[in-house]
Amino acid sequence: MTADRGCDPAAKTGPFPRFHPVAIAGRSHGVPIAHGLTHPGYLRDGLRHDGRASPVNWNLLRQPDVGALILEQAVVGIAPLPTRSVGELDTIAGIVGTPVVSVGYGLNWTKVYGTKPTSGLGPQTDLGGGNEVKRVARLGPIKNLFKNSLVPRQDVKKGDDVGCFGDSGSPLFLGRNGVVEPAIAAVLSGATNWCQGSMDPYYRIDRQEAQDFLQCVIASQDDVGAACRECSAEANLGLCGR
Repeated sequence: MTADRGCDPAAKTGPFPRFHPVAIAGRSHGVPIAHGLTHPGYLRDGLRHDGRASPVNWNLLRQPDVGALILEQAVVGIAPLPTRSVGELDTIAGIVGTPVVSVGYGLNWTKVYGTKPTSGLGPQTDLGGGNEVKRVARLGPIKNLFKNSLVPRQDVKKGDDVGCFGDSGSPLFLGRNGVVEPAIAAVLSGATNWCQGSMDPYYRIDRQEAQDFLQCVIASQDDVGAACRECSAEANLGLCGR
C-alpha cells in the first residue's frame, strides 16, 4: 500500500499479502491513538491463506467482542465512567424488560421499516455521515440476556431507536426508576442489515474475561508493546513489534 492508500503494482507480494506491524494509528483530528488491541479470545491464532484474521466463533452472541485503545496522551479533565462489576447483570432482578440507552457517533439512518439508509450522522463520510454529532438512542427494553451478551428490542415498528454502522463499540446503559444509570453495562457488537435493529447483540462488559483483558491493558498502558504482547490477540498474530 502506498501512502495515499492506493496499491503500488511494483510492490506486489504474491501470492499472498505481506503484513507489517503498525506503530501509530488514528485520525488526523481528534484524539491520537497509539495502539488498538483485541481481546485474545476473539481472533484465531493464525491468519488465513489470504492474509485475513478470523474470529474464533462467527456467532457474535458468544464472542468476547471487546477491544481497548491506548491513547498517545492522557485525557485530562474527563472522569471515565465505571463499568458494571463482574456478574452484576445476573444479579439485577427483572433485567429482561429493563429499558436501555446507547450512545454513539455512527450513521443515523431512517427508522422506516425495510428501507435503505438515508444520509445522516457519523464519521463515515463515504456512507453519508461526517458531522460527528453524538446520538443518544433509546433502544427499548432488554429482550434477551445471554451468558456473554444481551439483545435490546430495537423494534423500529414500536418506535424504538436503533444502533447503526459506526456505533460499534459504543456503550450501553440501563434505565431504572426513570434514571439512566451512568455505569457501562455492555458495548455494541452488531449484525443487523440496514441498521433496523432487533438482533444487534451488545457484549456484556461485566464478564470476567472482559474485566481481565481491560485490567491487563490498564496495567501496561505506559508500555504499548508490553500491553500488546501480554494482553492481546495481536500478539498471537505477530503484530506487536518490540
